[in-house]
Amino acid sequence: TGDVTRAGIDMIDADDIVYLPQVDQLVVADLEGEIVVVSLPDYAVIKRIATPGFRPTALAPRPDGAGTHAAGDAGALIYVDLVKGTVKDLIAQGDGTQVKSLSLSRTGTRLYAGAVLGPSGGAQRSAVVALDPATGRVLQEVPLDFTLPGFTTINVAAGHRSLTVGTGLGILIDGEQTGALTIALDASGRLGTVTSLFPYTSYVADVSRSGDGSWVAVATTDATVVGSFDEDAPYPPGVTVRGTLKATQLTLTGATSGLRPGTVVTVHIRDLSTQKSRFVTQRSRATVTAIGTYRWRGKAPSTRVQVYTSVTGARSTTITVSSR
Repeated sequence: TGDVTRAGIDMIDADDIVYLPQVDQLVVADLEGEIVVVSLPDYAVIKRIATPGFRPTALAPRPDGAGTHAAGDAGALIYVDLVKGTVKDLIAQGDGTQVKSLSLSRTGTRLYAGAVLGPSGGAQRSAVVALDPATGRVLQEVPLDFTLPGFTTINVAAGHRSLTVGTGLGILIDGEQTGALTIALDASGRLGTVTSLFPYTSYVADVSRSGDGSWVAVATTDATVVGSFDEDAPYPPGVTVRGTLKATQLTLTGATSGLRPGTVVTVHIRDLSTQKSRFVTQRSRATVTAIGTYRWRGKAPSTRVQVYTSVTGARSTTITVSSR
């Protein structure tokens, strides 16, 4: 409609703001040391959570509004439980990793960041990293080699199958200089091939993805906004399984794709010591962890069994596990 609504939220220095359409809320980072949750459409403040000694500059909230990761102006990383109002330190200042921007994967099993790393036997370096959302541990890194020396902004925005990256200095890709990059994401959220989103003489101030991930918006340093369409369909759900059997103690582990943490994984076991046995669905179940894996332990009916696991919409292959 072109109408503008102005709402006074009593903040000193708002530095990042994220809209959560699933719950119709805003999460706002106040650089003075506070994270504020605002309801829409009335712009009422639901909660204020102080972050003592931490100045939040970038947010990556969960879609359900239950919590948010936040990067600070000194490069540290925290997780804020927006329901309980608690703050958990993940990456402390001075531990070698400085987080500059954040984006949670569409399944919530990876936290992507533009970061400065090191020194680890060498000089500091710029990179895009994938982090464990529960611990802040670096799972993977893709180095960024700028055409000019120095550190600059590295902004990230996650889709289902790709991560958009914007940098304030140029990077040379296939002979073309650009500040707008795409990093492929596999079904488990791992970082893959780096390609240029488009060559551009001006570099990038910020990037964003639409709710379904298919549209990319890139704000350049010459005050231009460029839109790009990306075929970004979600990966279908998937689950794998491996097993070990010690006497009758069965341990199953596996990885999932396209599933959120907390998703239930059902275990099915068939006793191979009996000819006409059938698969039995186990009462105890596993759940998907913060990085998309799962683990299940239970008693097997014999020392040789067949096993498969399932989630809504997918099942693993069937494997045979024998006691060692």
